Amino acid sequence: SQCYDRVAHAMAALTLRAYKVHNSSVLGMLRPLHCMEFYLRTGFGQSTSFCGGAAEGKHGLAQGNGAAPATWQQISSLMIHAQHRQGHGVKICTPISKRGVNQVGIVYVDDTNLCEGLEEKDDIDAVVAKGQGAT
Repeated sequence: SQCYDRVAHAMAALTLRAYKVHNSSVLGMLRPLHCMEFYLRTGFGQSTSFCGGAAEGKHGLAQGNGAAPATWQQISSLMIHAQHRQGHGVKICTPISKRGVNQVGIVYVDDTNLCEGLEEKDDIDAVVAKGQGAT
């Protein structure tokens, strides 16, 4: 999956700050990721040149970053909630129970498919809670 690799640091920083994460924590995570140097290592040794670095600046949250799932979820929740507020999405009626569900998007990372319906009254906290409870 490339979900974590596609996150723009500006969006991540703004979202984390909106959720009251301390600025020092946000910078402590994003600055090293942005300035990371990537070397190639093979059976013949390690390259002397690299890509990335402070001058080139990479984005993304990194696959091994323990904060990546929570950061990605917060950004995704805000984006889905914004689409929901604008009235976008589709209403799905289940064939057996005839229960209607408004679906704005599908949140998907690696092997996890989080599919949860939103109701008219749902605010951002409800979106996050539903995302955390879905499997």
